[in-house]
Amino acid sequence: MKARCVLVLLLFATCAPAAFGDALTAPQRDAVLIEAHDAYALGLQLRSADAGAAKQAFLRAVDRFRVLEDDGVINGPLLYDLGNAQVQAGRIGAGIATYLRAEPFMGSDARLTENLAYARSLVRTQVRADGSDAVLDRLLFWHTAWSPRTRLVLFALAWCALWGVLAVRCWRPVPGLRTTTSLACILAVALGVSLLWPVVIGESARGVLVLDDVIVRKGDDEAFAPRFEEPIHQGVEFRVLETRPQWLHIEFPDGQDGWVPRDAAQVVGTTIGSSRASNSASA
Repeated sequence: MKARCVLVLLLFATCAPAAFGDALTAPQRDAVLIEAHDAYALGLQLRSADAGAAKQAFLRAVDRFRVLEDDGVINGPLLYDLGNAQVQAGRIGAGIATYLRAEPFMGSDARLTENLAYARSLVRTQVRADGSDAVLDRLLFWHTAWSPRTRLVLFALAWCALWGVLAVRCWRPVPGLRTTTSLACILAVALGVSLLWPVVIGESARGVLVLDDVIVRKGDDEAFAPRFEEPIHQGVEFRVLETRPQWLHIEFPDGQDGWVPRDAAQVVGTTIGSSRASNSASA
C-alpha cells in the first residue's frame, strides 16, 4: 500500500508541471516576444510576394502573442500587437475584439483608433446604428471614450480643486471663485457618477462575431428559424442581452436582436480586470 502511494505521488510530481504549466521567466517572455515580432515582420515582408506564407507568419505571431497572454502578461501594447497580427492574418473579428480589449489600457491612442477603424472597414457585413442615440453619445463621449484611469485622474483633480477653492473661500472672499467652485463641483459629480455607474447600475458586455456565415436565430436552439435572410460575417459588433450555456442573446447596433452560438463570438468585458503588466509585452 505504501509503495503504491509513493508511486502515485511520483507520477503526480512528474505530470503536474506538464498539466498545469510553469510560468515563463522574464528572459523566456522576452524570447517569445522577439519571436512574435520577428514573425510579424516576416509576414509584412511576404505580403506582396507570397500571401499564403505571409498568413502563416502572421498566425505564428498570433500564437506567440497568445503564449504571453496565457502567461498572464496583459497590457495595452501586447493587445495592440496581437490585434494587428490577427487582422493581418485575416481574423478580422478576433482582431477587433482584441483592439476593444486594449482600449481601457490605451485610451484614445491614435494608432489604436486608426487600426480599429481600418479593421472595421474590412467587415463584410456592415451594420449601422439607427442614430437614435447619436446626440446622447456625442454629449457623453467622455464616458465611453475616456479610459477609467483617465476619468479617475480627472475626478481626483476636480475633487481636490473643489475643496481647495472652498478652503480659499472660507478664508477670504475672492471674486470669480463661485464660478470655479460650480465648475469643479459639476466635473467632480459627473466623473464620479461615470466611474460608479458600472458598479451600481451595471453595463452590458459587448462582443464581436469571430466566425463567418453565422446564422442569427430567433431562439437559443438550432431548431429556431433564422432571424435574418442572410448569415452574418465576422467582425460585426453587438451588445450582450443575455447569456446561456451555449448561446448568446445579442443586440446589433441597428437595434435588431437574435441568438448566436457562444463559440461564434467573443465577449469583451466592460471593465479592466486585474492583470500583470510586463516589459516583455512592450511594443
